[in-house]
Amino acid sequence: MDTPAITPGIYQHYTGKQYRVHQLVRHSETLEWYVYYEALYHNPKSKYWIRPLAMFTEHIDVSNTTTPAAALPLSKTNHATYPHRRRLMF
Repeated sequence: MDTPAITPGIYQHYTGKQYRVHQLVRHSETLEWYVYYEALYHNPKSKYWIRPLAMFTEHIDVSNTTTPAAALPLSKTNHATYPHRRRLMF
């Protein structure tokens, strides 16, 4: 089975919160792929998280527009400053 790809770097959720994606990891029993990421804001519950890759990269509806979860770069100014920044929609 091929390893899926995700670009490590800083991503931005559509609500404005930022996350650093570190890498893909696998569940030891199911072998499902997960995204291992870090919240770059204060979250009293945890700083590090995992989310199923399929959920992380799904398409969602925002303001009646279907949007890919991790494929929308920020503005050109921010994108130039942070070349690995992407938008997330979870």
